[in-house]
Amino acid sequence: MTTDGTAPHAAWPDPPPAFPRERGWMRWGLVLLAVLPFQLPLFQHLLINPAATGFLDYDSPYYLANARAIFERGNGWAYPNPYDPDPQASVIYFHWLIWLLGFGVKFMRLDPGALFAAMGVVGSIVCSALTLRLVELVLPDSRHRPGWFLITMWGGGIVCLCTALINLSGGQPVFQDLFRFDASEGWWGPNWGRNLILPMEAVYHCLVAAIWIGVLQRRWRLVLGAVGALAATHPFSGLQHLLIVNAWLGVLAARERTLAAWARIGVAAALLAVFGLYYFWFLNLFPAHRALIAIWSTAHQVTMTYVLLSVGPLVVIAFWRICREHGALDERGWFWLTTFSVTFLLMRHDWFMAPHQPAHFSRGYLWFPLWLFALPQLQEWGWWCARVQPRLLRLALFGLVGGLCLADNTVFLGREMDNGELERLGLSENQREMFGWIDRAGLRGVLLCYDTRASYYSATYTGVRPYFGHLNNTPEINRRWREVAAWHRRGQVGAWFKTIDYVLIDRTNPPAAFDWSQWRELHRNSKYILLGRTVASRLR
Repeated sequence: MTTDGTAPHAAWPDPPPAFPRERGWMRWGLVLLAVLPFQLPLFQHLLINPAATGFLDYDSPYYLANARAIFERGNGWAYPNPYDPDPQASVIYFHWLIWLLGFGVKFMRLDPGALFAAMGVVGSIVCSALTLRLVELVLPDSRHRPGWFLITMWGGGIVCLCTALINLSGGQPVFQDLFRFDASEGWWGPNWGRNLILPMEAVYHCLVAAIWIGVLQRRWRLVLGAVGALAATHPFSGLQHLLIVNAWLGVLAARERTLAAWARIGVAAALLAVFGLYYFWFLNLFPAHRALIAIWSTAHQVTMTYVLLSVGPLVVIAFWRICREHGALDERGWFWLTTFSVTFLLMRHDWFMAPHQPAHFSRGYLWFPLWLFALPQLQEWGWWCARVQPRLLRLALFGLVGGLCLADNTVFLGREMDNGELERLGLSENQREMFGWIDRAGLRGVLLCYDTRASYYSATYTGVRPYFGHLNNTPEINRRWREVAAWHRRGQVGAWFKTIDYVLIDRTNPPAAFDWSQWRELHRNSKYILLGRTVASRLR
């Protein structure tokens, strides 16, 4: 027994002392260079598309619709589902990052897309700087560290390479469907840097990097503060890292057996309990939320092929390091293995229960800790190669490793720069003008619009409630779409039509049969006509 009455345990080896960090222009040059490739799709979108919004994917406007709803349909802190047109929709959702976006749109009058894109650029730069700090902590030996940092930001798995080899062996075109083994065509970001294309993920990754820096430096207030902030703005990453932090602090408390260690795990467990009460008890009290969960739970699955191609080579290197060092792994090494294990089990939780969007736990959180665990070994091999091997062989080896690491992101960005703009979200001049008028007029109520994209965007750029909006967040969207289609094509209406306050009509594609006498024109431009109900029709 030790003098404080606890059982003795072997201490983890101390990490080596840190070498001086890169400073000044070189440091910030590395930070900016590392994020540049992942901002190219945004720059292309803004420069070549006259209808550019700043939204790069279908889900992005949804976040700003939530943000507006805080102040237009909520209580100033929480918001209802913006795609539920029911005026009594429950105000039950709170996320501080969404609140900040809503404040920017409503009180600073910032354009939703511009605000969203700017947040992504700033978040990416901050995340890159934090990632550089992580690499410095993992590689205290500064030799070739800038190069390893860039590979950390740009690197990934071998999904595209293996798919190309399969195509070649099967007699198919080499570049055919290179992302068929990836989740959602590569947009779930199996490696770290690719996620910086998405503004929300850029902010989440900043918080995760802060958590990991706090663990490596034993700055527990930073760890608990960052994981609490993450849990208060993203349910999946929040749960994931609450479990990681609780597991890790539990291990340390069992080893250290001190009051401070037990207090830390107590705080982390309390955060997890509050999180669980909110997401698994409180929200499920509301039928509308339960209906959305039923839709979400069937989406975004992952396969073992995806997992193996994403991290397979790193598993081999990690196993090599474990075998070489046996029981001499330091505390940091065990933390990376803990993080990887928890993330892997979450991504494969379908082994134990019905799956609930396991791809949400990807986002580079499986690849990155394993990469950081393998990085000291990779640096050691790289330094040995630089000292021992002939120049040509050395260049060939470095080129091979670099090609393997960068292949997936190179193909992904190449595809997005080639034809990705076709999927970007744009607003025509007439749509902007109409939404601007609706917003300035302060219109509230339910909007009916046959154009699915315009209906979806209306909740982002105005205060109206679209009868149907986001495909996965609109209650009973299939029924609603059938009703709208029957109205537009055949003039059929039912009880649902009495809930409509405004109708936005595309002048080039008007409804087949429409009783104009029940409506009055509010505004028009060369493309759209906005109608509001007459007083008489409201009284019926």
